Order: sequence, then structure tokens, then C-alpha cells
Amino acid sequence: KFDQYVRLADKQVERVWDAVKYRREKFGEDWMVVVTTDHGRTVDGHSHGGQTERERTTWLAVNKPVNGRMLSGKSAITDIAPSICRFLGFEIPSDVEREQDGISFYGKADIMDMDALPYDEKADLKWTCLEKGVQVNVLASVTNNFKAGGKDEWIEVGKALSEDESYTVDLKTLPKTGFYKFVLETPNSTLNRWMTVE
Repeated sequence: KFDQYVRLADKQVERVWDAVKYRREKFGEDWMVVVTTDHGRTVDGHSHGGQTERERTTWLAVNKPVNGRMLSGKSAITDIAPSICRFLGFEIPSDVEREQDGISFYGKADIMDMDALPYDEKADLKWTCLEKGVQVNVLASVTNNFKAGGKDEWIEVGKALSEDESYTVDLKTLPKTGFYKFVLETPNSTLNRWMTVE
């Protein structure tokens, strides 16, 4: 049955691909096609719904050139929406982009894989460099007004170069709330992480 349904899905994807080729040839349209699955499976291949890496990992196939994000093997299902928006030329408002978990695998990407680690009233922000010589703007917010449809107040806390791959934020320079949102912005990437400190 598994093989039967894989073949059925393959036929359905083939029909979509044939339609895309037709539109491209007859009307000169440019299409991005992304194929993925909604979740992985447990080791036995039968179950899902847990938080194991195998269950949370999905594969992606795309018909367009991809950047270092996808070539790294770390691209995620959350990268699809920003990739489609970039392909279609949609400008994502900065307050929305700062909340997104994914980054585009289409077009340029400067940095990826952000992490935020608390240590002695500081936050060590780390990332992976994809393009050297790019300025990274480091922002912080101690509010989560976006959750209720409002706007967060963002404080620019510093700048770094993409190849630095780290920046330390002195939490004493920010309002003491115990809740922090951090964002790294470059011309081609926006990354975020939240952090709580007791």
C-alpha cells in the first residue's frame, strides 16, 4: 500500500508539473514549484506527532536555483513561505518578517541558523555566515505586542559583520523584563530568536 500511494502522489505531482510546463511554453510564465511533505515519521515509518528530529524533518524539492541555506541541508518547511514571497516579489513588512521562523532558500541569503544563549546577564547571539563582508544589524525587543496585533518596540543594540558569527548583548542595557526577542537583519536575511531569563 505504501508503494501504491507513493506512485499515486508521483502521478499527481506529474500532472501539476505538466501544467506548469504548458503555462511556461504557451504563455511565457515563470513558475516556482515547491514539493514537500507536512511532517516526517518515526523510525518505524508508521507514526508521527512527536518532537523527534525525524518526525519534525521534511524534505523539499524545488525547480529554481537555491542558495546556501538549502544547500546546507538545514532548510525547513518554514522556509517555503518566505521563498515564495521573494520569488513573487512580495515585500514582507518588517514587523512580520521579524516574527517569521524561516528564511528564503531562493535568491541571496547572508546568514542563517541563529541561536541566543543567556550567560551572566548577557545574551550570546550566534549565527552561520553564508556571505562574508555583510553588515548585521542586531535588534532587541522586550515586548510581545505583535501577539495581540500590536507593534513591538525594537531597540538597535549593535552591529557586526556576517563572518563574526556572534554578538554579545549586555542585558543590563535593556529594560529588565526577563523576556527578550532578538533579531539579526542583513540586506538578504532576517533571523529571530526569543529568550527568557529568570
